[in-house]
Amino acid sequence: MRNLRTCSATKREPLSQIHRVLFFLFIMSALSASASFAGTAGSRWDLTVGGYVKYELDYRNSGRHGFGNVESLADKYGTLYTSSTGTRLNFLSRGPDAWDARTYAFVEGDFVGTFAGSGRGTFALRHAFMSLDWANTRLVVGHTFQKWGFLPSYANMIVSGQDLSPFIKGFRQPMVRIERKFRRDWNLSFAVMSPTNTLGSNRRFISEGVDSFTLSGMPFYELSLGWSTDSLGKVGAWKTILSLEGFYGREKQVVTLFTGPSASPTSLSYGDKDVNSWGLSFKGFIPVIPESQGSKAGALSLSGVLFTAQNPSWLQSRTYAVSSYSRPRGTSPAAPQPATDPLPDFVAPRMYGLWGQITYFLTDSLFVNGWYGYLRNDLGKDFTGALSPSGARFIHANTPQNVTQYIVSLCYDLNQAVRFGAEYAYFVSRYANYGTVTSGGTVIPNGLSKDATQQAFRVGGWYFF
Repeated sequence: MRNLRTCSATKREPLSQIHRVLFFLFIMSALSASASFAGTAGSRWDLTVGGYVKYELDYRNSGRHGFGNVESLADKYGTLYTSSTGTRLNFLSRGPDAWDARTYAFVEGDFVGTFAGSGRGTFALRHAFMSLDWANTRLVVGHTFQKWGFLPSYANMIVSGQDLSPFIKGFRQPMVRIERKFRRDWNLSFAVMSPTNTLGSNRRFISEGVDSFTLSGMPFYELSLGWSTDSLGKVGAWKTILSLEGFYGREKQVVTLFTGPSASPTSLSYGDKDVNSWGLSFKGFIPVIPESQGSKAGALSLSGVLFTAQNPSWLQSRTYAVSSYSRPRGTSPAAPQPATDPLPDFVAPRMYGLWGQITYFLTDSLFVNGWYGYLRNDLGKDFTGALSPSGARFIHANTPQNVTQYIVSLCYDLNQAVRFGAEYAYFVSRYANYGTVTSGGTVIPNGLSKDATQQAFRVGGWYFF
């Protein structure tokens, strides 16, 4: 037995060595394959990682005012908020040429989560598009910014960009866009875009991503004509820009038609009406005093946008843009219409707005910004005075009728990677009606006022990589 055990051990030793050799060869082949793949990716596609880390501290001391004998909690107490969810991460991949065009793809996300409906702190999509660039033509396919009213001269100069939502700070959607340069400084672009927001927990493909804009069966179309030149100088990466842009789309409002009690109708069908959506904007950036010999010290620039729109869907924040609505007939505008009545008329209020920014560089790394914005929704009394079915409240009491913002910020670049900023902001808002209980349409002097004012003090920091 002892000899058998010895013999057995002696026979297993070569097998153990063989296993070690096979395992070593397997690991080396796997590593070799990985190294080969990484080398191929690095040589064929130049991949760059970028983005920035952002920190923000925000203190606000007021909000919507109380009315009558009721205090407003937001108006009485200030709030302190800190966040790093504005941090961004992006990937730029430059691939091989195709059809004599340079190709690249860009993917970016942040942790704000607002537009994706995923909540703050969740990494969410901002951009995901590919581009084919010829000498004078560019084709963009994917998820990115629209051109209508979008001029990010304030980017990373205003500490809290979220407060600029009323003023077309930019919204991103899937699109196909063709851009063409001509006569050296002129450019023309045409885009076919998604008619509605495609992000969020309730925006799954086809089955749940349906709303009154997708029911129209047509996309949004955007046209832009611009002039851009560096012959008048630059401030940083910005040169002279003048651009006129517009978009057009359509919404299909569906109405429920029934006979009998609404809870158990004897018959039920649907009718619909089309509502137009459109927008126009004019924007510009002017280097009044350009930088000199690579230094921005003493440089002065002006930038801004004028815009108007009707029923703009996702192209403007739904908090501030008023969607189309049916005219009330003694009940809520959302209530189904009896089959004996014709389809209701739908109204799409127009919005008007503008913003302007002035930036002055005290030194090459220290600069100050002044920012002003104004937005107005042209709301009729049938909207502002609409009551709930019980007559107990105004339906649109929390819809802003006009918004005004003033912002002053001071920023300092410690180096090419680090920037610090501090700012003061003042907001004035007026809402469609009192946020209060009513009695037969008569305002009882208790509740929220139509007016709101707010001051904000902020500091922020960026680390660009």
